Amino acid sequence: LAGYAVYRDDDNDGYYDWLADVDWDVTCYVDRTANNGNTYDYAVLAFDTRNQESELSYEDVFDTPRPEGFNVVLSEYLGQNPDESGWDFEYRTVQSWDSTTTDIYFGTLTDQQTASDVSYIFTAAEVDIQDYGFIETAEEFRVYVDWAPARGWANLGRVEAVNSHAYIIRTSDGGTRYAKIWLKSVTNSQVTLDWAYQEVVDNPELSPSAHGAASR
Repeated sequence: LAGYAVYRDDDNDGYYDWLADVDWDVTCYVDRTANNGNTYDYAVLAFDTRNQESELSYEDVFDTPRPEGFNVVLSEYLGQNPDESGWDFEYRTVQSWDSTTTDIYFGTLTDQQTASDVSYIFTAAEVDIQDYGFIETAEEFRVYVDWAPARGWANLGRVEAVNSHAYIIRTSDGGTRYAKIWLKSVTNSQVTLDWAYQEVVDNPELSPSAHGAASR
């Protein structure tokens, strides 16, 4: 065995173009020519020192790269900076909580029973959200919060903002699109978050890692 050849199908038509050769002891290849919003299929073949080649792998993998961002700060929407309380995934901008393109915004309400302040992530109309649970590190959020669930969406228009929790968001930006956030810090006045946004309509993939598929 001399190495492996990596092939890519750009438009899911079953025709693969050569992408790269790697040595026999390489177990990972990163495609740095992929574009956000395009779905790619990958396959590999093995070749030996006599230039004999195997068939392309039957089990290929697919991936749809998506944009992501880090350390976005949102202010409390009833506080001194309401113009910095909302977030638009499509345009990747911090903006006012009541802007027509805002998807989520941050706020704090007083619990009438306990008289304590509770912080929330609020959603705009036709935007759904659910708490994915505790995630320990930013890298775990990037890689392992990888797929938007089909069920479990909150119907209150808000979820409690909990430090180190991840959340899945379903928007209607010209069709159903999915996003995720991870809260790195939460106070009564602001929240800091990382995010990722899948640009392809109806595609629930939220991880940068490739997923297995038997497409041939």
